[in-house]
Amino acid sequence: MELADATVIFQRGQAVRPRSGSALTAGHARKVGRPYLVLGAFPDVQTDAAALRAFLEEHRPKIVNVAGSRESSTPGLGAHVRGVLAAVAAMLA
Repeated sequence: MELADATVIFQRGQAVRPRSGSALTAGHARKVGRPYLVLGAFPDVQTDAAALRAFLEEHRPKIVNVAGSRESSTPGLGAHVRGVLAAVAAMLA
């Protein structure tokens, strides 16, 4: 994470559960002074894509750390992440 300019955390819902991996990731981003974004509109690809695009345009990171809930705990999240990233790539092309 220290090598990334920013972090995006994918999960179900906006609230980061205390003591979760996502909470540790967000806390570490704050500690090292890197911007981070929690995307919790799953399964709404377009809402998360719009938020990610705005975040990327604001911060202009060269390297983005992608983190979040496991597929085993949030079935379908992997496909959601791929959809969001594809949508953002198309928006920025």
